[in-house]
Amino acid sequence: DEVGNDDQTTLQPRLPKVAEEEASPSAFEYLAQGGQIVITGYNKDFFKKAKSEGNGGIVIPEEIDGMPVTIIGNRAFYRCDGITSVLIPPTVVNIRLQAFSDCKNLTDVVISEGVTEIETAAFIRCRELKSVTFLGDAPRVGEDIFYFSHPLLAISYIPGTAGWGEKFCKKPTRRVTMEKVSVKELVKEPAEEPAEEPAEEPAEEP
Repeated sequence: DEVGNDDQTTLQPRLPKVAEEEASPSAFEYLAQGGQIVITGYNKDFFKKAKSEGNGGIVIPEEIDGMPVTIIGNRAFYRCDGITSVLIPPTVVNIRLQAFSDCKNLTDVVISEGVTEIETAAFIRCRELKSVTFLGDAPRVGEDIFYFSHPLLAISYIPGTAGWGEKFCKKPTRRVTMEKVSVKELVKEPAEEPAEEPAEEPAEEP
């Protein structure tokens, strides 16, 4: 029985809770460049409302208008005090200069495995930032990424990923806790099964 139970579980990283689903594209300002999306800014009204509702966790979408979101642009979220946590999706490869600087209420950041470069001062003066979790290898970084962040900020990484030492950008590192999760919990049942609809019916007529 124990072996059977093991077959039904998998190890998953224990990550900070950000949000249930991706944020609407209307939360952002963005540009299409060469078939890819660059996030250039944020919708102040959206984040003002999020702040008033205590709902500042943001999952940046992997796609907007059918194109992958690949870059968080220079100062895109500068002084966005409505954002409290953010998940950077695996489509993003670059977090640019001061992208999240001066986000005074930002506490948790999860950075997916696609990110290969974080530019100078990307999270500077995020004074409440206590947790940054990387899901991939250590990226290339500029200077002062986490300057003036919370004094207890720790950098977490997934066991088995590369490039991590005892410190990253002058901050202590630690391995993410892995926990057993039921495979059934990971597989979401579809809300409906359109495949059962007789879509081909007219073609069956003689």
